[in-house]
Amino acid sequence: MHAKNMNAQKMAKRLVPTKETLNRLFALSGNQCAFPDCPQRLFNKQNKFIGQVCHIAAASDGGERANVNMTPEERRQQENLLILCYPHHIETDDVDEYTVDRLKEVKKNHEEKFLGVINPSDYTPSMIDEMFNMEMRRMWEQVSETLDNTKQLLVNDQKQMSVNEEMLNSMANIAARLDTISGKNTTDFSAEIDSIMELRSSKQQEGALIALERLKSRDWDSMSQHDRYRTLANMGIICLELDQQEKAGNLFIEAFSHENDTLKSLGIGALGYILKKDRPHAEECIKRAWDMEPLNTDSWYAYVMLNKETIPYQELLSKIPDEVKKDVEVANGLAQAAAAHKQYSEANKWAQIALDNSPINTFDNKATLATSILQSQMNPYEVLSEQVSESVKVKIKYAIELFTEAWEEVKNTALSKSRAWWLVNRGVAHKFIPDREAAYQDMLES
Repeated sequence: MHAKNMNAQKMAKRLVPTKETLNRLFALSGNQCAFPDCPQRLFNKQNKFIGQVCHIAAASDGGERANVNMTPEERRQQENLLILCYPHHIETDDVDEYTVDRLKEVKKNHEEKFLGVINPSDYTPSMIDEMFNMEMRRMWEQVSETLDNTKQLLVNDQKQMSVNEEMLNSMANIAARLDTISGKNTTDFSAEIDSIMELRSSKQQEGALIALERLKSRDWDSMSQHDRYRTLANMGIICLELDQQEKAGNLFIEAFSHENDTLKSLGIGALGYILKKDRPHAEECIKRAWDMEPLNTDSWYAYVMLNKETIPYQELLSKIPDEVKKDVEVANGLAQAAAAHKQYSEANKWAQIALDNSPINTFDNKATLATSILQSQMNPYEVLSEQVSESVKVKIKYAIELFTEAWEEVKNTALSKSRAWWLVNRGVAHKFIPDREAAYQDMLES
């Protein structure tokens, strides 16, 4: 992640105390702040936890009294924790005054007063649950601060996204489909390009991009126009998959300058101009493709992506020939168009069609469908209140399953960075159920 997300890297070392640890800790607290002579109760008369679980040595690197030699597991043990009221928690943040040794002495003196004298009936499992949930809320609040800077967070205003990652994924698939010999004579360079692109098929995008750049640098003057077109187009495909959309757009347009008279190259040109937000040139490429083949699915996909936000969904849908609607990428485009106009049931339908009809690269289609389902069920009141119906939970759990299957396919590959937003959205889904601990772990991993 970028420098602005360094807090997330620090939080990755922080673990929430277990319920068992909190149970032992509270049993020795006497339901009283551990600070000397403080009478403040930890649970009020309504059994609401109003204390704060505090770390003697910081819960993570960079915190008060941090000990870099301690493991995350050691940091959350009962021996490193005490419970204080809020004012005394703030006071003990003064690390010069309240050293590790002094806080250990405070803890020892307080707990010795209640050792063996606490009455188990004075507290209940629900009270421990309350403490645990409070700790999870504190973790979530810290994670949420980082999420505010994360463009992929689903519950943020979608307009804040500088690019639609689902669009990039489907565009990359279309561009790959467009990369064929197209009736041109096969050359040694074409065979070498094919060999390099096998790295892409095994999810080694960065290695493939380096190899193509070296090929371009080494042999550009010896290449035919078609070889140059294929080299640049494939570089653009990989850049799309790595979320480098500006570079991808430039590469597609440059590729189009070397070959612009075939159906495939017109599709590449249209995608490049869409990425560069050049509507007139994109429309020209699409119309030229239609003149050559009216039911060409790639040009209809480009048409959907060009107009998914500007033409009302039902009007756009009516313009698409029935013969092409169930093409994987056209269906993906229609799902995005429906979502852009908040037609979420339609978005789910087309995303499911795209997944069902996809023979390869199903991980992107799984994530697209999962995101669509999550969008369709997103109710801010329910998220905040955690009052979610069982029928909604079933749908959200299906979305989580899809995100998980998709992530497992890419997590150890070059695609993981550009698709980390899947984890963010899965975290939102876990928060929805609610499963705070799973949500927390998703945010840290992202």
